[in-house]
Amino acid sequence: REHSLTAQDGRTLNLIMYCAPIRNESGQIVAVIELGVNITSVKEMQKRLTLLGLTVSGMAHSIKNIMMGLDGGIYVVSKGLEEGDDAEVKEGWDMVLLNFDKISKLVQDILYCSKEREPDFQKVRPNEILKEVYDLFRETARSYEIELKLELDERIGEAVMDPKGFHTVLANLVTNAIDACKIDIWQDSHQVRLQSKKGADGSIIIEVADDGIGMDKETKGHTFEEFFTTKGQQGTGLGLMVTQKILEEHGGSVSFRSRPRKGTTFTAIFPAQEPEPTSTD
Repeated sequence: REHSLTAQDGRTLNLIMYCAPIRNESGQIVAVIELGVNITSVKEMQKRLTLLGLTVSGMAHSIKNIMMGLDGGIYVVSKGLEEGDDAEVKEGWDMVLLNFDKISKLVQDILYCSKEREPDFQKVRPNEILKEVYDLFRETARSYEIELKLELDERIGEAVMDPKGFHTVLANLVTNAIDACKIDIWQDSHQVRLQSKKGADGSIIIEVADDGIGMDKETKGHTFEEFFTTKGQQGTGLGLMVTQKILEEHGGSVSFRSRPRKGTTFTAIFPAQEPEPTSTD
């Protein structure tokens, strides 16, 4: 039978165990011999192949939806041009731009997950990047009756991190928070809070909290699984996978707490990084 155990270094090992009795001259069982075959790599390959199938299916649905959006936008633009209706042309062009942004984001996430990447560590001001993300999503949130709040720890000055990766983490978490509020039918208005804190050890702590639909026990157990999404055909499940990968590249971590119909809070911790020494000739 198959059996799982935890090694001393914390790894989970998958084994196939074979057992056979050892008998004496009278035929009585005096001992049992066990032989274990490590099939961890085989199980991992099975998992990867399963995820690959789910990924292809999920990507196909996402791309199909985006192409339908592009097709609709092109139709509206063409109709507006034929009728000389500038307003209709603008409406169709906005649809095209929206779906172009969607497919660009999808491609970026796929590329980020598909290859190893060295973070581009630089001296940055994290609070300024938080302000950029706040400005980026404030009007979108407001259009769905969602108040996006920004709370900055002014003790945070410069820090060493990958600015693009940091921006991506913030954008992914804020997007998820807004989506959790959009699908919550029990409230007419919602709030998403984007907050920075400085840890006692110099780390940068980011919290993104919403009062949206929340997650039940089963959903929470799948949150960080690759390609898991609760958004149906509107999501690919890559956002949190990318977020977790960026935090790992920084030596940090991401965690969350959530209650159904009460909301969710994600916490991302970026540990303090030492700047690279400047070489002198």
